[in-house]
Amino acid sequence: MVKSICLACVVVFTLLAPSRSYAAETKTKTNPAQDVYVENSVTNFVLVAKIAPAEGKSVTAFELSAPEAGAYTLICFIDGKQFKQEKFKIPGTFKLSTRGMLPGSHRITLQLVDAAGKVGSRTQQIEIR
Repeated sequence: MVKSICLACVVVFTLLAPSRSYAAETKTKTNPAQDVYVENSVTNFVLVAKIAPAEGKSVTAFELSAPEAGAYTLICFIDGKQFKQEKFKIPGTFKLSTRGMLPGSHRITLQLVDAAGKVGSRTQQIEIR
């Protein structure tokens, strides 16, 4: 009986433990050129995102700035899921429609990716009433 339980533990552990090759393939950095989007991406620069006045109650606006002005790819995650991707000029204001979002607290992560693949990221909580 004891031997069969230990054997079952080994089998379960083997099935649940990630293999080394899988761990090596884990994506850690957003890269739109390779169609890879990671909310907790490794970052290369500081993205400043301040909540700004917005027109209407179903819009949240973010004033965005980065160390260098210019064209970026903006990626928006809501509660860990990729929501939107668009070309964006910095400095600028990103307007997020909150229409249809459930009431409560939501995690918004905004990322900017420059032409060289450098990523800046900022996460903020917003409250929907």
